[in-house]
Amino acid sequence: MRKWTAFLIILIVGLFKIPPAFAQDPDGKWSKTTESDGIIGYSRPTSSSGYNEIKAVGIVDAPIAVIEAVLRDEAAKPEYTYMCSDGFKVDIPGLKNTKDTYYSYHRVDMPWPFYDRDLVSKVDLMIDRQTGSLLINIHSISSDFETGDRGVVRAPFTVAKWVLTAKGENKTEVLYQVLADPGVYIPAFLVNMFSKGMGVKTIQGLRKIVKRDKYRKAKAIVTTTPWIR
Repeated sequence: MRKWTAFLIILIVGLFKIPPAFAQDPDGKWSKTTESDGIIGYSRPTSSSGYNEIKAVGIVDAPIAVIEAVLRDEAAKPEYTYMCSDGFKVDIPGLKNTKDTYYSYHRVDMPWPFYDRDLVSKVDLMIDRQTGSLLINIHSISSDFETGDRGVVRAPFTVAKWVLTAKGENKTEVLYQVLADPGVYIPAFLVNMFSKGMGVKTIQGLRKIVKRDKYRKAKAIVTTTPWIR
């Protein structure tokens, strides 16, 4: 309750005055915003929308195959992804799910007084055959898929990616990057304020879930589609 009360106070104040810290950077350079447990978060402005793009980089104590198993499990998203309340694979008429390309549903839990946001995305997995690094690209698509819940607004645009790079037998450098437009009625400066720790918190959640037996059993990378840099 205290968190939502604080959020509302910030919203009311913010509607009358936009803090100068959220002014646009014409160079669009990454700025360090947060650091926790060795995970560093960054953000940079985007001139097109006013919403900041965020990313985070940190080491996860697990091989790429284990992290891949987690990221392919769409139903596990709420357990490690910041503010995610639901996730699952979907079948979209006219679009084919394959091993390395599939479609997913993602719902974002928004604080009162805002409606939750959701999106349907295309997920593409690719591997660099020389280095073994893994790339996962996520891009929202236009879709009439609905869960039947009227208390949710379809976010108009989201792009994200994961990059997994081996840093030892059981260590992986994880990069998580997101640019999202949640749609109307949410001031950009508030989204920027509360999303700046999103990447760090998501990687922190990933560190915990990779310890589960159902994922630790993964011994080989499943993805075979080549990542052409």
